[in-house]
Amino acid sequence: MGTREERVPEPDARQVRPCHFGGAQVWDPALIAPRSGPRPQTQQYIRTNSRSHFPQVIFTILFSLSITLLFKVPLSTMQLTLSFASLAILFASSVSALPSTGLEARESFKERAIHLHNTNRAKFGAGPVTWNGNIASGVQHYANKCVFKHSGTNGVGENLAAGSGDFTMKDAMDSWMNEESKYNYNHPGFSEDTGHFTQVVWKGSHKIACAIADCPAGTIFPTLASKFVVCQYTPPGNVLGHFPANVGRPQ
Repeated sequence: MGTREERVPEPDARQVRPCHFGGAQVWDPALIAPRSGPRPQTQQYIRTNSRSHFPQVIFTILFSLSITLLFKVPLSTMQLTLSFASLAILFASSVSALPSTGLEARESFKERAIHLHNTNRAKFGAGPVTWNGNIASGVQHYANKCVFKHSGTNGVGENLAAGSGDFTMKDAMDSWMNEESKYNYNHPGFSEDTGHFTQVVWKGSHKIACAIADCPAGTIFPTLASKFVVCQYTPPGNVLGHFPANVGRPQ
């Protein structure tokens, strides 16, 4: 089965419409109707599109598929949120100028990525992660391609995030960690709504490598320039059957 390009429609200030996406080779896409109940100034559409993995023999290739796409545009008070474990698209109201290319230099971005991961991991009883220099250049190389889909790198977990405006590593992390409110600690396991969060706090993941790239209009978004964040984790998280031991309750 071939891979089709994901097209992300830009929101209309007058009306935010449901979005439809094509499938990809490793995904089994489905479209869920809008959530019911009053949601003042907000509509939320959830599309499930994810894959989780059983630990098998030592040769098993394990992936953690988690993507978050954060899209900031001037939408007044209107907010449309699409979130799911493999692909989450968050349209949030914001007016901001694009940052300069050197706003987050590579070294400071590296330190920021480690700090944000360790600060959030500590809240859930997970030990600190260190930088994986063996894969860092590959992560940056992939981010520079500005292609919003998983890299397919063997043996790693992966979280992706992209956004226009002043999108930063913290914006990516905040969107991933916001999924924690949906995690069911009484029935721990994989959920399409919490895959980013569980990968970040996965106790068995000990190293990370993250990268950020400036992407021109026509790549991530049809008419807007954006920032693209890629984080990879080793060993990978979101392994079925291992959630109770690897995703701790908040402390």
